[in-house]
Amino acid sequence: MDDPEKGATDFFPMGQEIKGRNLEPANEMKKKDIKRMAYQAVKNSDTDRQDRITYDLGPKLESKTGVSTIRVVTRNGRIRQVYPIEGDAVHKWIQEVGKWKDELESD
Repeated sequence: MDDPEKGATDFFPMGQEIKGRNLEPANEMKKKDIKRMAYQAVKNSDTDRQDRITYDLGPKLESKTGVSTIRVVTRNGRIRQVYPIEGDAVHKWIQEVGKWKDELESD
């Protein structure tokens, strides 16, 4: 397999259970927190050529949520997707191999 990360799906740690894993946040995280992060990213950043923003949340939010960096995807001036890309509490499911990223790293 060339790049298993290519088919990765990142999840915010909101206490949900996915593929047998409970994704607990450092503190309780809600949808409104994700919206706030997305709007903060849009307000304080410019998009790249693909209408994406990669935004560092800063140490305060990182210690609260376990998420250090998010990606916001916009289209026609609207937020289309928001997902975490880095942080201790960010979990990545690799669809192509049916495993969590940390499981692949420990193989």
